[in-house]
Amino acid sequence: MINSLQKRPYLIPKVFIWAVVLWILPAWQTHAQSPRPIDSAALGLALSGGGAKGIAHIGVLQALEEQGIRPRYLTGTSIGAIVGAYYIAGYTPQQILDIFRRTDFDALMTDQMPRRFLPLYLKRTGRNSFFHFPVDLHRLQLKLPGGLTHSQLFYNQLFRDLYNIQYLNSFDSLPVHFRFYATDLVTGKSVAFKGGSVPRAVVASSALPSIVSPILIDGKILTDGGVVNNYPLDGLYRMGARKSIGSDVQGQLLRESQIQSIKDILDQITSIYMYADMPQKRRKTDVYIRPPVSRFSVTDFGLIDTLYALGYGTAKAESKKLLPFKSYTNRRPMPQPGHPDSIYIRHIEIHGLKIPKAKQYFEWRTNIREGHKVGFDRFLEGIDYLYGTGDYRQIHYWITPGDTLRVDIVSDTVRFKLRTAVHYMPLFQIEFLAGLTGRQLLSPRDRAVLEIIFGPNIRYNFDYLIDNGYHLGLGFHSSFHKLERTVDYHLMLPRVQNPSFHTMDLHVSVWTNRLFFQNLMSNSVNLHIGTEMQTHRVYTTVFSGNHSDRKFFFDHSTYYAGFMNFYYDDLDNYNFPMHGVKIQFDYKYIFGISENYAGVKPFHNIFLELSGYRKHNAHFSTSYEFKAGLNTSDTLAPSFYYYFGGTESSVPFSHIMPSYGRDYLSFRSPAFLMLQPQLQWKVGQNHHLYFGLQGLLYTEGPVYEEKFRRTYSIYGRYGFESYFGPIFVTMGWEPLFRQWHAGLSIGFRF
Repeated sequence: MINSLQKRPYLIPKVFIWAVVLWILPAWQTHAQSPRPIDSAALGLALSGGGAKGIAHIGVLQALEEQGIRPRYLTGTSIGAIVGAYYIAGYTPQQILDIFRRTDFDALMTDQMPRRFLPLYLKRTGRNSFFHFPVDLHRLQLKLPGGLTHSQLFYNQLFRDLYNIQYLNSFDSLPVHFRFYATDLVTGKSVAFKGGSVPRAVVASSALPSIVSPILIDGKILTDGGVVNNYPLDGLYRMGARKSIGSDVQGQLLRESQIQSIKDILDQITSIYMYADMPQKRRKTDVYIRPPVSRFSVTDFGLIDTLYALGYGTAKAESKKLLPFKSYTNRRPMPQPGHPDSIYIRHIEIHGLKIPKAKQYFEWRTNIREGHKVGFDRFLEGIDYLYGTGDYRQIHYWITPGDTLRVDIVSDTVRFKLRTAVHYMPLFQIEFLAGLTGRQLLSPRDRAVLEIIFGPNIRYNFDYLIDNGYHLGLGFHSSFHKLERTVDYHLMLPRVQNPSFHTMDLHVSVWTNRLFFQNLMSNSVNLHIGTEMQTHRVYTTVFSGNHSDRKFFFDHSTYYAGFMNFYYDDLDNYNFPMHGVKIQFDYKYIFGISENYAGVKPFHNIFLELSGYRKHNAHFSTSYEFKAGLNTSDTLAPSFYYYFGGTESSVPFSHIMPSYGRDYLSFRSPAFLMLQPQLQWKVGQNHHLYFGLQGLLYTEGPVYEEKFRRTYSIYGRYGFESYFGPIFVTMGWEPLFRQWHAGLSIGFRF
């Protein structure tokens, strides 16, 4: 045996080699199927821009989480920066999805500050125009605004949600290193944010052109990063990534058959530059995920769940390609999202507010003081009160190490703006409304508003106010309103029996001038005390026949009065309130009359309105409204009666009161009491339903001579919040007199 083996010495090596091969082969095959070991800091994730379509990014993140994949590097542009910021702050994809679901994107895109943060002079009218044009009075030119929003509400939300990472010296200090990108409008270059305020970086990166005004940061005018870098893949490799995953929700170039209009041509011109390098970037992406969201719009924020599902499904379909990336995942602990109950402010640094004693003014307006602790919610409310003045384009703020509050303010340099609106109601028919607002005319803190209403009855309002905050302010008001309407003869001639006519034309005009002092107690309470002059002209031509120039005047006098007005208002909405209280008390002492009307002597006029709204849930509330008016004169001029009818609760003539079951100017009274309980439902985002009862007690003569009469109306109302103003359709029924009346109001009122 030994001899035979000696004769074939090569046999042992061959047997040994085959044994080794057969033993190693299974292990080698297993090793070949698994990824090659690589540095755990090698994986990067790029999130593109795309507006609302970027909600699909959240679905992609969810699919990656389920496979145990977490990147070490992340880049984002526009919506990619928004989603990425929440992810970096420690929110799970499901938590990000919940935040998007409860966010009111319409409010963010219009930047409409909640009403309670507005100054009272803005609360009294609410939003009453649908567009603002900056005006250059020196050149008599209208300009287009830089955008519809300044993203202040969005910044505030980001500061709240991302407080745990709201300021970082370096964006590489977290487990996930990140970069967000904006575009410099002057140089046309991409700007990468590497440190500083995270909310500021996100707001700049997502400043969608024509929707969001450009953001001013460190002397640069920045807009949406997607203009030049909508798929920021290269940033991953510059940070150190070796492998990349890309989630792409941007649009694409139109095909020949799709280019059919000027809009299509302009979109294509923009897209050619935006997508020019996409073929190269796609080749450099190791796993390219493109959810099928092309058919959706950049503003389709109402389709959150659909967009999320498309992103999740597309990423799950790439599971095999993603499998090797498990060994690249970054498993260092992420930050814990949240914010403290209060913030201690050791120092305050104000930049950009070019007024004397800027820090003192900031502290007074916001109630945020140096060396004090402030509640977190109260801190944000203070910022909202400052922005609510309308004097600033952007207020960016962050807390730096050492408990220093840094505030960068950009003032609104537009001193004059033109506002426009259209309104219809039966009392005045269709009207075009134009308003010019101005600031800093005679004083650094003054503002003026001139409103001219063009229609069948031209009217105007002018208000000038020196707003000294909690110190005594000075104001002036002037207005001229008139209307023409056919009314029943009993309205003006109640004692005439069986005349030769049953209706008459009634012409009313009131010219008012007021000078007053203002004492502002809070953003919800103020007091006006001053003097008033009113000129009344009330006449008919029914007696003149063909001689229309022969007018019969019911009142043609000028009245002089002292007045006091107390106003409290914390309603959550001007046109569609669901919660809050409104109190208005007006007192006048009419002491002078230029032309004595039937022996009228000085008298008192008192009006009180109390409105309370209680919100029971997000869609249902109840309200109670009480109104009362009293004149103490027994020989009252017609101008001081209260006139009832119609469905409008707010008209330029303060003595016209609604009575839902009657037409406008159906009857009058020198004194009345009105109680109005109401149920209201908010249906969806913009629809409102109302059902109520309106009870009325009134007299036809002086209170101490006659008993109160009574009547009531049952009514239903539908309201719709449109961009061009509120729309109300009202139907009222008055059972005692078996009368019904329908009313329609469309648009903002001046």
